[in-house]
Amino acid sequence: MTDENGQPVTFATPGAPTVDERRRYARAVQRATTPPPLTPEQQAEVDAIHQRRRELFPDTVDW
Repeated sequence: MTDENGQPVTFATPGAPTVDERRRYARAVQRATTPPPLTPEQQAEVDAIHQRRRELFPDTVDW
């Protein structure tokens, strides 16, 4: 079902957050919980760990 503007009509519980409020909240949570990117030194360390694991366990599936 759509309204006169072609937007979907939703039936919400009175007092429930609107779709826009839920989206803004979800974006805020994502920003707050997404870690910062690794520094080049940290990434090099991770790459070395992965390389060592591949050397030690060559038949392991690399997910």
